[in-house]
Amino acid sequence: MRIKAAAILMAALLAVAAAPPVHACLACIAMPEDSLADNVAQAEVVALLRPQPDDPFRYAPVAFLRGGPDVPEVPFLVSRDRAAALAANQDGAVVATWTAAGGWMIHDLADTEMKSILQDVLSRDLSSPQARREFFGPLVLSADPALSRMAMIEISTLPYPVIREIPVRVPRQDVARLLSDPVWADWAPVMILLFGLSDGPADKAFVRHAADAIAENGRTVHLAAWATALIEMDGDAGIAWLRENYLENPDRSVLELREIGFALASHAARDDAEGAAVRDALAELAAAQPAVAGALAKVLLDREDWSLAPDFRRWLDDGLIALPEDEFVITHYVLLAAASESEGKP
Repeated sequence: MRIKAAAILMAALLAVAAAPPVHACLACIAMPEDSLADNVAQAEVVALLRPQPDDPFRYAPVAFLRGGPDVPEVPFLVSRDRAAALAANQDGAVVATWTAAGGWMIHDLADTEMKSILQDVLSRDLSSPQARREFFGPLVLSADPALSRMAMIEISTLPYPVIREIPVRVPRQDVARLLSDPVWADWAPVMILLFGLSDGPADKAFVRHAADAIAENGRTVHLAAWATALIEMDGDAGIAWLRENYLENPDRSVLELREIGFALASHAARDDAEGAAVRDALAELAAAQPAVAGALAKVLLDREDWSLAPDFRRWLDDGLIALPEDEFVITHYVLLAAASESEGKP
């Protein structure tokens, strides 16, 4: 490595976090909020609220799932929409969480199913990716938008090899619905990845058509998710298509190639023939576009995901990374990965 590593190594040793790494899905964008499950799991008090009998625009706890009842009064007013929804559903309630540091937070409406799910969240150990996969995977297709949204946020925190094991097959019409609804735009990549696990001929044709359309228009929205799904469905043929349309196309932008890099990296941990082909394609991409490799290293650093450390180390040793700024961040990544490994972290 041509960069002096001493200063970087010091930064690396100082930067290794005590918290467990979050090897989140590379093809998913950062979700706009913590999930309801996150807030419930972290809260000191979890309450179910309804309007006060003598003041329909002020909340009062009607049950506590955790903690209580000696907590401050809920300071938020009941909106007219919430009041109408609660009046129409006498069994429903609003989920609220409280912490000493942050006070009260108001969340989604909860029906009987949501209440049961939240009680499960509080009673289970969902710290491992496998546990979250098994618990939240089936909830993606829930008819309750709040449950479906919560599940998709949770799944977006999982690494793609774990997502591949979710036994949920998303109907094609559900993917089409999400793609046409801007309210659900942030959650579309999760559904695309789950849809990509299908082996149906019509579903494969749908993904190929989407990939063709995105490539033709030079778009980057959800490109990483569609490319990840294409590799999943078509294997070597999908990788060859990405090579022809992106890696070997001099007109592609760095932004497009970065998304393709995320898709390839999602499959790089595989130990089959497709995994080897993906790693070869990644190496070619790193040599042709060092800035793409640098961007990928930055994302992996943020997520404390060290899965590509051997590849990055080899690219540095082979002199594939030409630009100093990209070499710097990749060297930083490699040293952090080594420090993490020495501490026994995954």
